[in-house]
Formats: sequence, structure tokens, C-alpha cells
Amino acid sequence: MPSQINYLDTRKSSNGSIYFELKNLTYFCGQSITGNIIIDLKEQYEGNLVVLCLEGIEELSHPSSKNQSGSVNRIVKTTKLIYDFSQCQPHNVIEPDTMKVSFEMEIPNDLSSQVNIFYDYENCFRINYYLCAYIIPRNPNQKPLQGIQRILIFQEKSIADAPIYKNLKYSPRYMLFLGLGSYSLKLYLKKSNFYPGENTMITIDYDFSQLEKEVNQIKIDMIGVISNNSNQQHTELNILSTECEISQIKGIEKKQIFIPVTCPLSTQGQFAKLQFFFQLTPILKNKTSYKLKSLNQDINIYPNQNYYQNIHMPQIKHPKPQSHKQITELTSSSSLLIDQKNNKDFQKFSDLQQEYLNYYEIEKNFST
Repeated sequence: MPSQINYLDTRKSSNGSIYFELKNLTYFCGQSITGNIIIDLKEQYEGNLVVLCLEGIEELSHPSSKNQSGSVNRIVKTTKLIYDFSQCQPHNVIEPDTMKVSFEMEIPNDLSSQVNIFYDYENCFRINYYLCAYIIPRNPNQKPLQGIQRILIFQEKSIADAPIYKNLKYSPRYMLFLGLGSYSLKLYLKKSNFYPGENTMITIDYDFSQLEKEVNQIKIDMIGVISNNSNQQHTELNILSTECEISQIKGIEKKQIFIPVTCPLSTQGQFAKLQFFFQLTPILKNKTSYKLKSLNQDINIYPNQNYYQNIHMPQIKHPKPQSHKQITELTSSSSLLIDQKNNKDFQKFSDLQQEYLNYYEIEKNFST
């Protein structure tokens, strides 16, 4: 499979630019990201370290709290020293050239799945991930030369799990003026974990024989709930809605449900979490204003191995180096071993790296 070259230079610099050469842009937690960092220097650059970071940003602005400012959480998960020019360049001056250095970085197992949900123009719940490559300058007052590429990371779960039943027995007899009686609903699912684009069969066991009003259909909704972890506020997302027609007062009905390909994934962030449930609601024949109680069953939405094929990844193109120009490959031989723990410049960068990533500049370039 040919490499997919993705270019992004979020901080324009006369010195040059950094971009990534990756085979794909979609990963699951626990996998390794492998690829190349391409450094295209137009002028001399006083620096020595090439550092790679995997960074995540969570943003929450809730429509029910518009008077409050949104929350942004920067997740710095992994930082790795890739190359040290000081071992092969005199005086820590890197000469103009187009260079390539390979890398491998393992993704932590505990990351939340990527999500991008907008309630409206101003309010959203987002978790996004970025690969960031830097050349650390010798001058502490100078910002590092950097290149940034957005990638997709998902939490992979086993789709196969145990069947579940959910029962609802409801007796609204206390509302005597309606004279409703009682009814029961039972929901059977083959499993509780699903993926976007999946067809599944649900089974509904119903008994309205003790209900004095006639029910002619059962409304089936799949609902997503974004819950704010700090104040318990929540927003519901209507993922799908359909009806199951019934012709008897007691029976069993099967209904094919297609989970939309565009359905977001279950995820748990620091500020909020996204969960899903199926909801069954009996509908009275005469469509009275009284709404019968619904049966709710929690489910999970996780990606399968083909999920990434349905996702469009926005990319910003950078001009390719001239084809006749030979790219210098940087390799770490035994004489160029990188000591990450004892490198003072790297430790200084690790302490200050949050200042280097401009969140709003990234989102401006990657806005969809």
C-alpha cells in the first residue's frame, strides 16, 4: 500500500516546514503509529532535537449553559525524542536540506474515542488527536519549527457479547380519570455493543390486554445522551426513529434496525461522556395527549475494523519538495543513540511543550 503523504504547516516560517508521511490516519488504542517526519529547511536553523508528540484536545461548550465559557482540556499523552542533530551537526546549526527520519510511537490503551458533535455554531463536544513534530531551537525565546497532522484514534471494544433482556411493567391506575389500566413491554437484543452501519434485529414482546386504550404502534428511538460530568446537565441526540405497527393486543414483533453510518461512538472524556439507549414507546391509536411510559435499554456504539472507511479526514496540502531533490535519510546508528532521560534540552521541552501547541490555530486549519 503506497504511503499517504499529508502536509500541514500551521506556523509559517521562512526557515522551512515539517510534515508527515503516514500510511493511514486512523488508529485504535494500543496500536503503533509508524511513518516518516519530513523536514524541509530553506535556511540554516539553530536547533538540535527532533521531538514527536501525540496530543489530544477535549472541548465542551454546552447549549444549556450559554452564559458560561466553554472548557478546553489539553491531553498530553506521549512525547518521544526522535533525533538529535547535535551529534552530527557542528555548533548545533542545521544546514538547509530536505531530510527524512522514521519513527514509531505506541498509542496508549486508555484514550477516549475521537468525537465531533456540534449542537449549533457555538456549542460542541469534541475530542481530537494530533501528531506534532518539533525542532527545538537553541534560542529559548524562539518558537520551535513545527508540523502538525490530525489523526483519528478510537477505543476498540469486542462487538460480540451476551444477549440482554429488558422488562417494563407499568400500571398507571392512579390516573383514574383516564382509566388506562396496565401494560407490559419486553425488549430482547442479541447483544449490547453495536457499530455504525450495522443491521440488527430487535424483538419486542408486548401485552396491552389490560390496557383500556388501544395501542396501534410502538415507536422505536435510538437516542444519544451527552452528559456534563460537572453539573449533570445533558443533551439528547436523536440518532434514529422508526415505528413498529401492531395488529394484536398481545404478541411478539421483530424489527430490523439499521444504525446510521454517521452515528458517533460511545466515549468518556474528562468533561463529558456520550452514551446511547434504545427507547420503546407505545402510541395510543387516537393520539391522545397522554404519553405512555417508555422502556429504555442502554447500548454501546464502538467502531469495527471498517469504520475508518466512512470517515473523511480534512487535510491541508503543502507543496511537495522538488522531485529531483534527493531526500537525506536520518538514521540513529549505534554512535547516535538518543538518551531521552538524560537530555536536558528534551526535559526542558517536556516542561514547556504545552506552550507550543496553539489549539485555536489547529482548529482553524482543520475545521470541517
